[in-house]
Amino acid sequence: VNGVKYYNDSFGTTPETAIVAIKAIKEPKILIVGGSDKKSNYSELAKTIKENNVKQVIQIGKMGPILAEELQKIGYTNLVAGGETMNDIVEMASKHASAGDAVLLSTACASFDMFKNYKDRGDQFNTAVENLS
Repeated sequence: VNGVKYYNDSFGTTPETAIVAIKAIKEPKILIVGGSDKKSNYSELAKTIKENNVKQVIQIGKMGPILAEELQKIGYTNLVAGGETMNDIVEMASKHASAGDAVLLSTACASFDMFKNYKDRGDQFNTAVENLS
């Protein structure tokens, strides 16, 4: 959409899967991350975000502020709190993206605080992206 690629990795609900997704996409990224807590360690994810061309992090759900704290500890400050709905979140991501960028939904967390499950979260992401065009 407008030269921006959108990637739906809603199935990736752990820091490890988010790390793989972040490293796989070479373009500058806007990352949508957060959700409900799975008692994971996010320090390696924070390091990966800082080192892999993530130009903006949109934090969502209950874990958003905790992830932001982890990122701020290592000097990453391109953070913004996401909205209440997936439409708000995707719209915010699109405003931070330029042609040639990628928007990546790879939350590193479970979805139960805002969505029924990861499939619902992914479906809402796809619909929100379609609504942009």
